Amino acid sequence: MKSIVPLIVDSQLQGGERRASLSLLAMPLGGHTVLAQLVTEVSKVSGVEPLVMPSFDAPADYDKQIRGSVHLPVCPARQDRLGGVLSKLEAADYLLVINSRYWPLEGHAFDRLVAGLDEYHGATHLICVRVDFEDVQERIDCDADGSVQCIQRLYGLLEWPENAEKAIAYTLVPARAVVGIRFRTLTELRAGLLARGGLNRDLPLNGRVLDLSSPRGLLALNDRCVQRMTTSQTDDHFALHATGVLVGHDCRIHPSVRFVPPVVVRNGTVIEESAMVIGPTLIGPRCRIGRGATIAQSLLSEGTELPAEMVVRHQVCSGRVTDSDGGGDLSVPEVPLTSLPGEWRWAKEMEVLAENTVSVRRSLQLGAKRLVDIVLALAAMIVFAVPMAIVACLIKLDSAGPVFFVHRREGRMGKVFPCLKFRTMSADAHKMQRKLYDKNELDGPQFKLKRDPRVTRIGRLLRVTNVDELPQLFNVLVGHMSLVGPRPSPFRENQICVPWRLARLSVRPGITGLWQVCRDENRTEGDFHEWIFFDINYVRHFSLWLDIKILAATFFALLGWRVPLAYLIPAERQTGAVRVATG
Repeated sequence: MKSIVPLIVDSQLQGGERRASLSLLAMPLGGHTVLAQLVTEVSKVSGVEPLVMPSFDAPADYDKQIRGSVHLPVCPARQDRLGGVLSKLEAADYLLVINSRYWPLEGHAFDRLVAGLDEYHGATHLICVRVDFEDVQERIDCDADGSVQCIQRLYGLLEWPENAEKAIAYTLVPARAVVGIRFRTLTELRAGLLARGGLNRDLPLNGRVLDLSSPRGLLALNDRCVQRMTTSQTDDHFALHATGVLVGHDCRIHPSVRFVPPVVVRNGTVIEESAMVIGPTLIGPRCRIGRGATIAQSLLSEGTELPAEMVVRHQVCSGRVTDSDGGGDLSVPEVPLTSLPGEWRWAKEMEVLAENTVSVRRSLQLGAKRLVDIVLALAAMIVFAVPMAIVACLIKLDSAGPVFFVHRREGRMGKVFPCLKFRTMSADAHKMQRKLYDKNELDGPQFKLKRDPRVTRIGRLLRVTNVDELPQLFNVLVGHMSLVGPRPSPFRENQICVPWRLARLSVRPGITGLWQVCRDENRTEGDFHEWIFFDINYVRHFSLWLDIKILAATFFALLGWRVPLAYLIPAERQTGAVRVATG
């Protein structure tokens, strides 16, 4: 009978010398630890006691630290002992090696691996496709003389094949096949298995994945856990201290301490007078917060000590925190909250003091925006059904090729979708573009020619009237796009400016937007910096009223009139980028 033996590979928390000794598995995660959560998840597919192996030079008390971080049985197995453990397993047993660094937000896919055992008996590696918070990398291509020919910014670990093996989340392999292979990471295990010539296959782990070895990734996951805990309030190990604030046993909290939910305080923590805790924040067991200290959207590991008047924000802290650990001033405005009911007071505090938490007002507007998109897109598709059918017939009569042009564009959170347009160019237009690059009349990553030889006769009319974009109403209807938002762009165009990419991919792209209605009257002279300026301003000042004004301004833009940005966003509020004059 086959048994699944879990082996959890521990990682270090990156960032700073003091963090280098921190075990990721021992870090707090909601009401438990990362290890406790993983053991609970893996118990759904295995009844065997999990093994834990550090991928770093662990301290002498590592075994004690690991056993103390989980109430379930685990067996610490360092590399020098792992071979002996594996040699005792049966020939039919499988080893499920888990990389603790990667955490899928849609849930671990252990069952997916185990379900395929009867059909495939080799090693299976699940590769993360979308890892959040990874560093942006740049590739510089040079010619034989060393001159720079091209610079590319790379996002996502599967955008370049040579880095794919670095994002292995899980490996399921016959246990006997691992005997004799020394490894500390799943990458080394994969290389060892390939060197032996055994059966190996890679499968994608789809969905968003957080990198917990990054403080930012660990904070993001804890934010979700804290939000969920304070909303459900079903954990018997915590008491409700105030709305959105859960406190564990044996805690001493001075009455003058101010909390801005959501906050979770673990057992045995002491918080002295006049301290402030701004959520989402998780304070681990047996921490001590000094008088007048401020914690904002942070994670404190077990036993952390925060001196008096110290300020930490957006940090993962451990041990005794000092100024050199990255504290700083945090200006918190006084807000009269006593007159508001509890639920609205919580929402107002979150809006004013926790800038990274989405406000209730914005959430309602996003919901209303989606409803408006569906209603208007459906109505427009009905109204324009006959004209669109006529356009389709004209395209087929004018030139050979399909009616629609389908291009892969990046949508919200970088998810690629098929963007629909009526075809306005010859069927082989993409093959001709590289030959025409030296004639490009726009700066930045855009490509446009006044007299593009690839455009068909009917295509010129469709482009001038913007009728070619009518099929994008279907993209709006299914949720790929919105009526209003940044212009949908392919991966290639989104690599130039990192902050701009992060901003524009935080919302759905739109059929129309600030750039379309406010850009230079001569459409071929649109400066790339102007494009960035409009996109960032839209994201920063988003509101349903702004969308309505942009939709109204679109009609004037279709008539060839440029709408001044000040009509849509007051000049004193325009932020986010510097406009660079063209010419």
